[in-house]
Amino acid sequence: MMERVGFICRVNFKTGEPNGKTHVYTGKDTMCRMWSTGGLRQHRYGFFDSPPTKVCMNCQEMPEYGNLIDEDFLPKEEQLWLTTDHH
Repeated sequence: MMERVGFICRVNFKTGEPNGKTHVYTGKDTMCRMWSTGGLRQHRYGFFDSPPTKVCMNCQEMPEYGNLIDEDFLPKEEQLWLTTDHH
């Protein structure tokens, strides 16, 4: 079992709706590593226990993606809200 937090997706804070691609967050970075390399602007993202939109192709192509099981994800109440609403 890998350390997992869940899925992250950009959220429109005015409507509360997720938009854009969903990324698999491993607890330290996204599988595609776009979080740590600056490919994703690290604000206005929310955590989800299931992908609210289509999952990023780069995350899907990682070998670990195909091995995910329910126990890899923390329950939503234990997940951290990583981001802040920057204007």
